[in-house]
Amino acid sequence: MDISCDIIRDLLPLYAEDMASEASRGLVEEHLEECDPCKKELELLKQAQKLPVDVDTHGLERVSKEIRKRKILTVLCVVATIFSLVWSGMVFAVSPIYLTAEQAIEGVELREDGALAIDFAGGIITIGGRQYDSDDMVFTTTTTRYDWWCAKQKEKQLSGMTEKEIENYVKKLYSKKELSQEDWDRFNNVETRYCYTNVNGVLTVAYESDFEGHSSDDPFAPYTPAEHSYDLFYVEPGQKETVLLWEGDDGQIYEDLTSLDSLVQQYLIFFGVSLVMGIGAFIAAYFISNRKVSLCLRILGTIAGSIVGASLVITGGDFLDSFGNRAVEWSHFIPSLSFSLAITALLWQWLYWVNHPEKH
Repeated sequence: MDISCDIIRDLLPLYAEDMASEASRGLVEEHLEECDPCKKELELLKQAQKLPVDVDTHGLERVSKEIRKRKILTVLCVVATIFSLVWSGMVFAVSPIYLTAEQAIEGVELREDGALAIDFAGGIITIGGRQYDSDDMVFTTTTTRYDWWCAKQKEKQLSGMTEKEIENYVKKLYSKKELSQEDWDRFNNVETRYCYTNVNGVLTVAYESDFEGHSSDDPFAPYTPAEHSYDLFYVEPGQKETVLLWEGDDGQIYEDLTSLDSLVQQYLIFFGVSLVMGIGAFIAAYFISNRKVSLCLRILGTIAGSIVGASLVITGGDFLDSFGNRAVEWSHFIPSLSFSLAITALLWQWLYWVNHPEKH
């Protein structure tokens, strides 16, 4: 049978793959016996089958690694963000804060025994006093935002009680059948202060219990009650105005009480330098075309910005600390919170650069 080469060449791929029917194979073999061009075409098809298949998967592996990196970075960013938020909230809650005289002192009474009874608000943690000379005594009060909030909740609870219910509540609190004046003072945060002088004329402010507990072996004994020979007053943080609580015989008030502690000055300088450095680093990174230099400036700016953010969270934006009482506590939290915020910010920047390589 005379069959054209075009028909045979259509059948050659099936013949080479051994997929043609018996009848087709017979026609092809019969034609190949007399047609050299078709034989050559069959040889080319067989050689093509022997060529190795390109199985290079490096491109797919790179894509897979990038996808895996983005997933890991996303998880790290979320975890770091949650940790930073929780830690920031805890630090904000437990950082010390000052109270003004209006907040801290609810009442002042001069009792018959000569004691000055100062009724402090609930939630106060520390009462820091400082004596400048023999005739002047000042003090400030601090608490934390958490303790201050808890005290307000307790006040709401007590405000709904009757006098009898409050009395039973206090009796149960101290496990007593009868309540003394000291029990009520303790419950209501009332402190009594007395004026005593020793034989050498050195003035000391003490509680009544301290006075009663002194023995003859005490180097400061004997104490003798004296007239109010000094001024006791409260200093509002960051203000030069004072609230006079107890006026002594001299009737003088110490004026210069608000010079910032050196530690507070160091924090203010550190905060200011960090703020300027952070802003300057980001502005410089925006205009510098060198990628490595720009990256280093962004990292530096992020760290400086984290220090600023941590400082604002801890201080609440109030850096005025007349005696440096709170500044001591700041050093406990600023490094850890700054580190947490910096790591979180850098991780988010890294994820952004991975997702937008053209902008890096």
